[in-house]
Amino acid sequence: MQPTFARPPRPYSEDVVARARALHAASPVLDLHADTFIAVRYFGADLRRKTPPPLGWNPLRTHCDLPRFKQGGMRGQGFGVVIPPFVRAGQRFDHARRTLRLMGRTFARCPDDLALVRGPDELLAARAAGRLGGFFGVEGAHALDGDPERVAWLRAQGVAYLGLCHFQTNDVVASSGARRPPYRGLGPIGAAVVDACNEHGVLVDLAHCHEASFFEAIARSRAPVVVTHGAARALADHHRNLTDEQLRAIGHSGGVVGVIFYPWYLSRKLRDDVDRVVDHMEHIAQVAGPEHVALGSDFDGFVWTVQGLPDVAAMPRLTEALVARGWRDEHVRGALGENYLRAWGRALAVSGSAASGARAPHPPRT
Repeated sequence: MQPTFARPPRPYSEDVVARARALHAASPVLDLHADTFIAVRYFGADLRRKTPPPLGWNPLRTHCDLPRFKQGGMRGQGFGVVIPPFVRAGQRFDHARRTLRLMGRTFARCPDDLALVRGPDELLAARAAGRLGGFFGVEGAHALDGDPERVAWLRAQGVAYLGLCHFQTNDVVASSGARRPPYRGLGPIGAAVVDACNEHGVLVDLAHCHEASFFEAIARSRAPVVVTHGAARALADHHRNLTDEQLRAIGHSGGVVGVIFYPWYLSRKLRDDVDRVVDHMEHIAQVAGPEHVALGSDFDGFVWTVQGLPDVAAMPRLTEALVARGWRDEHVRGALGENYLRAWGRALAVSGSAASGARAPHPPRT
């Protein structure tokens, strides 16, 4: 694939729209990261109810709900498990556990629309049944409260990936926002956490990870690693974005980068449009390879979004933009989900786990 940054005129031609609709319908359209359960847990949002998208930054109005997932042709969604900074050490694992239980209850109330999936085969089966395949990602290994053995229990609850850090440095890795990382490489329990993820089929997520720790985490992992929501630093110089060297390392691992929809990370501007998302996708495809591109919107993560993608219902517009740029069909399908499913499957193969995963009978003690 030879990406081009030339932007075709809009609106798109009938041929482009028709091809995009067919590709969207044929693809396992999935997004790696949305923080929708922040609104569910703290503001009582009901996923069964359609609401208008936010205008700009408004955390009390969401980008995602079940009616809009259907409208956007979504087949899979990674839901973040967030442990806020105000939760103290020693209480973080319990906070994550309570959030996961809330997620489980929400899924149980929506059996016709939602299915908890623990691997690619289950996601594709949910798609065939007309249900959204949901999987969970814990945003920050501080959720473990210092105990790598808790990774096994998280996996059993449907956690597909573990972010090694969030906004703050922890005992696993340094955060990308750290001006002076307290250590280079992995933290005191970093190696044990990466090993536990590999053992139990949990993808290592390096979103928010400082370069000081990033490369050692990749070197330690025997399975592909992912960045569930990020962008290319060559196009926007922000510490949350990835250098070309980091992009190539993700590609060499067999992993993917989910491109975020947040304008501040895409151009360091407050406003952008869907074409800027495609710019970053094309850069990653050019540097790491098109098989390492994915979607990582960060919807509902207290962000505002690019023009043209006000919420998850508008996801087909991104497919139209890819087709208009001249992306090949297999690369569009890859970016819309096939690339992530391949990386996920490889992580499960490394662990020796069945796609459904083992289910722990009891949660570990806090």
